[in-house]
Amino acid sequence: MCSTLFPGIELCHSVQGIRTGETVGRHRRFTTALTFAVVAVAAGIYSHQLAAPFCRDDTLHFKSTARWARPLTRFLDHFSEDFWGGHPEEGLYRPLTATTIQATAWLSGLAPAPLRAGNVVFLALMALSAGFCARRCGVSRAAEALVALLIVVHPLFSEDVLEVVSRSELQAAAFSLLAAALW
Repeated sequence: MCSTLFPGIELCHSVQGIRTGETVGRHRRFTTALTFAVVAVAAGIYSHQLAAPFCRDDTLHFKSTARWARPLTRFLDHFSEDFWGGHPEEGLYRPLTATTIQATAWLSGLAPAPLRAGNVVFLALMALSAGFCARRCGVSRAAEALVALLIVVHPLFSEDVLEVVSRSELQAAAFSLLAAALW
C-alpha cells in the first residue's frame, strides 16, 4: 500500500520504504512489459486452435443454442440453474462461468474462437496473478516473469483453454491467486 508524499515520491507501507517517481515508473514499465509478454505468448500458443470446431463436452454444452439466446432480462437465470442447463444429475453449479459464456454469446455468438479467446484471457490473468503473488513473496522480477511465463506455456492448462466448459477452473485459479496476491 503506497501513499503519495510529494509529486513523484511515494511512501510504501512495506519493506520497500520510499519510492521515487523513477522507481514507480520502472515498476509500471516492467508490469506493462510482462503483461504484454504473457498475452503475446498465450496468443502465440493458442491462436491456431481458437477457431477449431467444438469437441468433447463443448459439443454437448453448445448443442442447444436456446439457452444462450436468452435476453438480457433473463441474465440472472444462470444463478438458479445447473451449469449444463437441464441436466440436474450432473450437479454442477457454475454461474460465473455461465454468465461469462453468456456475455460472449451476446457479443459475438457461440463461435469457438471468441469463447476460447476468453479462456486465453483468464489464463493470462491467472499467470500474471501467480507472478504477482510470487513477487509479493519476495522473489525477483526475473523470477516473477519466469513464473508467469511458465504458467502460460505449461501444457497442463491447454485443456482448460481449448475446452470452453473448463473455463471455471481458470476462473477459480485466477481469482484465488489474485486474492492471495492482494491479501
